[in-house]
Amino acid sequence: MPKKTKKSISSKKIARTKKANKKKVAKKISKRKKIAKKAVKKRATKKSSVKKAKKSSPGKKMVKKGAKKKGGVKKKKPLRKKPKKLAKKKPSRRVKMTPFLKKQQKKLIEMRDRLLGDISDISRATPKLRDSQSQDPGDNGDMGSSSYQKELAFDLLANEQKELVEIDDALERIQAGKYGICELSGAKIPQKRLEYIPFARFTAECQEQQEKKKLGRLSSF
Repeated sequence: MPKKTKKSISSKKIARTKKANKKKVAKKISKRKKIAKKAVKKRATKKSSVKKAKKSSPGKKMVKKGAKKKGGVKKKKPLRKKPKKLAKKKPSRRVKMTPFLKKQQKKLIEMRDRLLGDISDISRATPKLRDSQSQDPGDNGDMGSSSYQKELAFDLLANEQKELVEIDDALERIQAGKYGICELSGAKIPQKRLEYIPFARFTAECQEQQEKKKLGRLSSF
């Protein structure tokens, strides 16, 4: 068998080294290509994100194609204000009717009914007095008595009407829970006074003060 020469061994080594070098160069080139592709992708993603941010930014308002040039952006319609809800009225508290209040209420109603009957009787009698005076004047004494009766009837009618107003106010105070409280001092009116004057507005002391004030006014005239 012929022996291998030194020249043939060296040529093989050179061929191997060449192949290895080629592989290394090919690997380096493929790495560089991959890096370049990644860089291109990053740039593309950055550009797309910048475009999206510009579109979504509120600084520049996009004008619709159909909008007019002079007016610019179309005006928004004013929002209709919702009507305010009306506050519900609070239900009025029911007053506890004590036996005394029930008794006073009954008494006041009876007084009112009696007064209404008296007022109707007086109002019927007054025109009769006028007719009798105009038709048959008679003596001076008769004329004086008829005029006195007429004045008395008018005074009674006025007093009865005032008392009727006071009774109605007292009944309202019972319903409102303010019955038996002095309108001047805010103190409680004694039950004995209320039994005697069911429509009393003031205590006895405050009533005296009110009457003194009235007298002082009358004396000043």
